[in-house]
Amino acid sequence: MVRFAEQEATMLSGLVARLVDRVAGECDRHHLTVRRLLDVGCGPGVGTCLLATRFGNATVVAADGSNAMLDRAVARADELGLTGRVERRLVELPDGIDGLGRADLLWASLVVHHVGDEVDALRRMRALLSPGGLLAIVERATPVRVLPESVELGRPGLWARLDAAWERWFVDLRATVPGVVARAGAADTTGYGAAVRAAGFEVVVDEVVHEELPGPLDDDARRYAAGQVRRTVRQLDGYADAGDLAAWPPCSTVSTSSTVSTSSTPRSAIRARSSGPAANWSSPAPDRPPRPAPNPPHHTNGLTSRPLEVLRSAS
Repeated sequence: MVRFAEQEATMLSGLVARLVDRVAGECDRHHLTVRRLLDVGCGPGVGTCLLATRFGNATVVAADGSNAMLDRAVARADELGLTGRVERRLVELPDGIDGLGRADLLWASLVVHHVGDEVDALRRMRALLSPGGLLAIVERATPVRVLPESVELGRPGLWARLDAAWERWFVDLRATVPGVVARAGAADTTGYGAAVRAAGFEVVVDEVVHEELPGPLDDDARRYAAGQVRRTVRQLDGYADAGDLAAWPPCSTVSTSSTVSTSSTPRSAIRARSSGPAANWSSPAPDRPPRPAPNPPHHTNGLTSRPLEVLRSAS
């Protein structure tokens, strides 16, 4: 699990770096000096290290529920010359959020949807933010895609059907989370609008950022693409049309000319206000009309999109 998580994060590190820069720009725009930064659900630390590099004067706290992930996050920081910059905290969500201490910026990438009561978790995060602090939420806007040379594999409408299958898979995934509380847009990992407002946030950034790894793929990217094909076929068994899954080439035939793409936004996830994939989003102020929903991400050859929302406390 650690190996695949780091492989994927490394492949998409260009996207994460763009999200980090986007959030840093919001910090500058709001005159926010980041002295302490929380990376909640840090995984193997790819994003943690990008954050530590970008916010060079900040103490960065890597928090996760897995000791193996934390071991790798700290080791990665050491390998990149960031020794002493990253603190580790073993926490179980959501209760462990409360003990993480105050922060100027809180980064939550691909983690909020793993918590049963998302509004409760967001409220806990809001309580940790210093005045003017931001919360950046990053979630996938669309699934990661590996596109072979024949983009629809002789199956017109393939990608729309697979997207719908992933939505059904996600609904079932959420249903297995302990203490799950239903919310509007439950089939969409980007549907946090009502939740962030209920948690007291104002949205300051809501975007989708797209990343594409065009062919020719190097060996590392090809291995990642093959693993993504295996994961898609395995996880969508029973959700997607068997003919659609059977149309995918065997993993061993993923060619160097394949394309991998993905997106993140605030809608691939930057939302913060006293909170997006990495900035601070917050809910609209009471005297301000709600922001219109962002346009759906435009799909090009490649992986998927990720929303970035940056939030800040509405009060």
